[in-house]
Amino acid sequence: MDIQRADIILVHSNKKFFGSIIHFIMKVFQKDPVVFQHVMLVENSCSIIEAEWRICSSSIEDALDGVDHYKVLRYKRLTEDDKDKIFELAEKLKGLDYSILRIMLQFLDQLFHTDYFSNLYADNKSQICSSLVAWVFYVVKGIKFNNVSWRSCDPDDIDDESLLNSDDWIIVAEK
Repeated sequence: MDIQRADIILVHSNKKFFGSIIHFIMKVFQKDPVVFQHVMLVENSCSIIEAEWRICSSSIEDALDGVDHYKVLRYKRLTEDDKDKIFELAEKLKGLDYSILRIMLQFLDQLFHTDYFSNLYADNKSQICSSLVAWVFYVVKGIKFNNVSWRSCDPDDIDDESLLNSDDWIIVAEK
């Protein structure tokens, strides 16, 4: 697999307990189908940055172990300088806890089809997996995945963005 720094990996897995709970809740609250339940940012050819229980680096091999479905996306318009900026921001968040409050506000946004609740919580150091990826891309490139605030972005918004703007995105790999 030709994975590069700053690629985005979207995953779905019924085998990971935490992800299965989040996925179930997302399906209950979200009006559109829920395909992906987790998203990670490729740090290098062997590791990713993700937010599960805390923001940390993990090996790509471990992160993809047991997943049912994944998609690797690459934004074509990233320069090496952009990638440096993305990881400078992401590095500052490593070690911080996963934001249960942010995910609860995101569920309210899904329920009421708005960005209102997530936008009430402005702290950029309290992240969930999708807001982490959306925040760094928003700060560096001004991207609002699926035209949704980074605070309320979910993994499927990232996938939708790649499908709606296919001239800007490459699907690197898919299972």
